[in-house]
Amino acid sequence: MAETVTHLFEIYINATPEKIWQALTDGAMTQQYYFGTSVKSDWKAGSPYQYLMPDGSSMLDGEVVEVDPPKRLVTTFKAQWPGAENEPVTTVIYEIEPAGEVSKLRLIHEGLLPDSPLTAGVRDGWSQILSAMKTLLETGKPLPLQPSM
Repeated sequence: MAETVTHLFEIYINATPEKIWQALTDGAMTQQYYFGTSVKSDWKAGSPYQYLMPDGSSMLDGEVVEVDPPKRLVTTFKAQWPGAENEPVTTVIYEIEPAGEVSKLRLIHEGLLPDSPLTAGVRDGWSQILSAMKTLLETGKPLPLQPSM
């Protein structure tokens, strides 16, 4: 089995775990911080999910592996953007916990190949996405970010 890389991000957000959960699972919210994509799923274990571009094409998709609102969400991750279609399926874990008056969001992306262009793009992409989500939740306004894919 090939060696893989895991990316770990931890941020503190001035929002409740419930608001962060909503930001992760509500397509109207993801559209404001996740490069214009709208997430679609029923958020049940075993169900599919997709991040859809405004034109209806899929930017990425996968399967919901574990759901424990508003604490933990585990999904597979299959990139669909140009140049990433042949990348392996990886795993994304979101963990949300109260931290005093704020909440801590931990994102773990597992199974990335060390020398893959996807791995570098995912690292930068998650940094932008999480920054934009934090800004949206704390100010009500999205960051004007463009994907670096």
